[in-house]
Amino acid sequence: MISPAVSSTEQVYHSLREDIVSGKLTPGEKLVTERLATTYGVSRTPVREAIQRLERDRLVKIEPNCGAIIRKMPLDEACDWYMVRALLEEMAVRKMMEKPVSPEIIKRLRQYCADHHTATTLAERVNNDRNFHETIYRAANSNVLTELLDNQRIMLSSFTGSVMTMRTLSHDGKVDTEHEQIVQAIEAGDCERAARLTRKHLESASEFLKKMNRSID
Repeated sequence: MISPAVSSTEQVYHSLREDIVSGKLTPGEKLVTERLATTYGVSRTPVREAIQRLERDRLVKIEPNCGAIIRKMPLDEACDWYMVRALLEEMAVRKMMEKPVSPEIIKRLRQYCADHHTATTLAERVNNDRNFHETIYRAANSNVLTELLDNQRIMLSSFTGSVMTMRTLSHDGKVDTEHEQIVQAIEAGDCERAARLTRKHLESASEFLKKMNRSID
């Protein structure tokens, strides 16, 4: 049920967006206005308005004679976004390390590394990976970088959600190793190495998406 403290449209919008980002709603899935209105306990108007906002966010596509469906981002567009993300997160690491990084941040990063390594489900791995990267760029204390990277993560979600179901144990092991190397560089105060490893990590993610997309095709 929608809380009266926030507009119905706003709450439906954020709920639907989170379901898309988390992979609960998958690319190609149809959004049925009447069903969603019943789910959220609202009229159809807030649902339609929320879907229109999601279309402007490029998370939803309106197709003639079909209605609203979750948009699947084209491979080339997703890879471009990953290259942008690599540059932005490199900047975030450099800004974060302008001052000594607190032990609490290091502790959280190591915990996310450990949780990713022991995760048994895709959702857990994706969530820990997201937490790891968010911890770094939020620690940069830059509203601009945080907003850009938050929006970029949301933009990529409709593509990576389906492709990441193809992740293998060997790839997850590679992610574990790369994350640990980044943490080691941050803890050692080696800004150049931490920034370089972060950029390389995300650039390799772009290559992984290309590889896994070819296997899906």
